[in-house]
Amino acid sequence: MGHPINLIPCTPLNTSLPVDVRARLDLHLFSDVEGRVPKGAYQRLLTELINQYLDNRVLDLAPYFGTLPEEAIVRGSSSVIARLKQAFEYPTGEIKKIAYPQEKQNGG
Repeated sequence: MGHPINLIPCTPLNTSLPVDVRARLDLHLFSDVEGRVPKGAYQRLLTELINQYLDNRVLDLAPYFGTLPEEAIVRGSSSVIARLKQAFEYPTGEIKKIAYPQEKQNGG
């Protein structure tokens, strides 16, 4: 019995990874049953991660928390990001300032 036919054609993608990242990836995908990384495991994982990355949006919380830009960034679906912005802004569009706890200093 052959493998199922792909309805969406695939195209090869060649890339290089740092050795330590590749080792972690291989360990994560390794199958004890097969004694190797299963055929198609890299493709399935990369396709899932790429789709998540492309479908997600980013929101910098700096204007809401009063932090430096890019100090507090969240990533999520466009609907989640829209809800967060709605929670952090008044209907007029004015930003609600949210107290952001400062890290405690050592020795005090």
